[in-house]
Amino acid sequence: KMSVLDINAPYIPITVGSNVCFPPSGTTPIIFIFGGPGSGKGRIVANLRSMFGMKLISAENIVLKYLPKKVQHFITLSTANDIAELVKREPSHVPLDWVLRLIQHIITADPHHVYIVDLIPNLKWLVRNTSLVKECAAELAAFEEKTPASFAIHLSLTEDSLNKTLDYSHKVVCVPQGATVADEADSTRTKRRFQLHEGAIQPFLTYFSSLGRLVTMDVSSGASEPIWDCIHKFFIDQSLPAQVLVDSVVVFAMG
Repeated sequence: KMSVLDINAPYIPITVGSNVCFPPSGTTPIIFIFGGPGSGKGRIVANLRSMFGMKLISAENIVLKYLPKKVQHFITLSTANDIAELVKREPSHVPLDWVLRLIQHIITADPHHVYIVDLIPNLKWLVRNTSLVKECAAELAAFEEKTPASFAIHLSLTEDSLNKTLDYSHKVVCVPQGATVADEADSTRTKRRFQLHEGAIQPFLTYFSSLGRLVTMDVSSGASEPIWDCIHKFFIDQSLPAQVLVDSVVVFAMG
C-alpha cells in the first residue's frame, strides 16, 4: 500500500525526558498515557495496539469491573449508575492505590506484553473522585517497586487550540435548523471536560516529569496523520518492532 506524504503537513513538537527508554529484555514495558478531550488519544491507543501489539489497561474499566466485587458483601451494584451513585456518596471506595494494585496484578499475571495504561477516567464522576485523582507520588512510587513504569506520554493540547477546533467544526458542519443550541451545549460540555481533565492530570505529569520520564507531544494542530507519524517514529526509534507492515511513502515535489 502506498500513501502520499504531505510536505505541507504541520510540524509536531515532541519533548522526550532524559530518562525515557524501554526497559531491558525480561522487564515488562509499562507506558502511561494522558490525553483529554480533543487529543485523539482513543485513535492513537487503537493504532498502538494494532501496530505494536500493546495491551491496554483502562483504570475506568477496572473500576466498573471490580468495584461491584469489592463491595458485594454489603451492597449489590447491578448497573453503571449504581456504581456512580455509590462512588459519589462514598469516594473512598475507589482509592488510587487500590486501582494501581489491580493494574499491577493484571501486568504480573501476564508480563510478556507491552502495556499502555490509561489512568485518568473519562467519566466525570470518576475524574472528580478525590480518592482516585489526587497527589500521586507515594502511590506511584509503591506501584513502581514491583512494576516499574518505563515512561509516560502526554498528548498536550491547549484550551485555545481546542476552542479553535470546536469553532471550526461548527462552521463546516451543516447543522439542521433549530439544532444550534444543542450543538453549542455540546461544545460547552467538551470545554468543561477538557478543563476538568487538565486539572486532574497535573500531579501525574509532575511525577513523571520530575523523574525525567515524560514524553510530551503537542497535538494542538489536530492533524491526525502527522501526529500518528510522529508517535510511530518515536516508538520505532525506541527499537520497538512493528507487528504490521508500515506504508510505503512517496514524496511529490512541485517544480
